[in-house]
Amino acid sequence: IDVWSVGCVFAEMLRRKPFFRGDTPQHQLETIVSVLGRPSDAALARVDHEAARKAILAGAEREPYPFASYFPRDASPTALDLLSQMLVFDPDERCTVEKALEHPYLAELHGQMPEPLCDDVFDFDFERSAAASSGGLDAKHAAPSGGASSSSQGGLPKEELQSMMFEEMVQLQLVMEDATSAAAASSSNTGKAAAGAKGSAASSRDDGPKAGPPNEAVPVGRTAEAK
Repeated sequence: IDVWSVGCVFAEMLRRKPFFRGDTPQHQLETIVSVLGRPSDAALARVDHEAARKAILAGAEREPYPFASYFPRDASPTALDLLSQMLVFDPDERCTVEKALEHPYLAELHGQMPEPLCDDVFDFDFERSAAASSGGLDAKHAAPSGGASSSSQGGLPKEELQSMMFEEMVQLQLVMEDATSAAAASSSNTGKAAAGAKGSAASSRDDGPKAGPPNEAVPVGRTAEAK
């Protein structure tokens, strides 16, 4: 999902206008399939929603145009190659984050330092443990229509989440204020040092030997006569 989302944003940056625009979810599905083509039978078999299946089949009634035709003529072919691997309907056939980062289009963005990958899948256990320690949700936070509450799914109470966000913003504000003060102090010290150096240079010029008036040019051959 993340690769697909980044691909959609990437496509809009290259096109300089929205991509896969749809008036309804069904219309958007039709638009996606009309651009990318009919998904494989294996991908269609995993679509359980009948309306979504109908929208996909409706969008696949005609052969799609070449992928590059949806973008400006000056769009980088290498960028379009990467994009075509990111915007694949079937997530099993879509490129991974690691493969996308290894693409030639992003080669110049890699630094000289090592770029290790995370060995473990990141999770949010710290949020679930915080929710458990708070005693779960009360009745007003229960999911509607008899659904599972967000407490059973490891969610945080709304008030606790708001409090955590507020604390983060306060800490960020303090860090920004400290950085601004440090930058202002550094600028002030730099200005004073420059002013001191300028005054010192002016003083040395005032105390130095006075240069006399320039010697008058004596024409060649008149030196003896001048003497």
